[in-house]
Amino acid sequence: MKTLVVIRHAHSHAAKPHDADFSRSLSVAGEKEAGLMAQKIAVKNLNPSLMICSSALRTRQTGAIFCESNSYHKEKIQFVDKLYHADSSTIFSVISTQENVVDTLFLFGHNPGVTDFINLLDINVRIDNMPTCGVLAMNIDTKHWADFSTASKRFLFFDHPNAQSIFS
Repeated sequence: MKTLVVIRHAHSHAAKPHDADFSRSLSVAGEKEAGLMAQKIAVKNLNPSLMICSSALRTRQTGAIFCESNSYHKEKIQFVDKLYHADSSTIFSVISTQENVVDTLFLFGHNPGVTDFINLLDINVRIDNMPTCGVLAMNIDTKHWADFSTASKRFLFFDHPNAQSIFS
């Protein structure tokens, strides 16, 4: 059994005309969102084996905040360039190439890819727009990440900073 936790980065500063989108940082509200959600996830004792993250600044910052609450050393986060604005097929590909020693994978990404990815999963959940710092978790009935796309999945929870948790 594997567990996947998908997290959209927290709220970031608006893009300025001459700034690169890739370099946008978290806003003060985003830092608070990430702290709140990291604590909510920590009490669920999911204990990440691996955290992978888009290499964009706002996802790196969100991941680092989750490390503080989830007993994970931020130096161990793996930054994956192709997760920056990745489409759902790229997200599937990144997940399916993880090493099998990883039991609980936290993946930090961006919309619209994260929303599209979640809605392609057979977990009886539909999300119109994954909110900033939204978190969705599922169990995957497999021993091999390579089998992720075809393996049976079971919804665990969906939560975000402005809502009550939704459990199956």
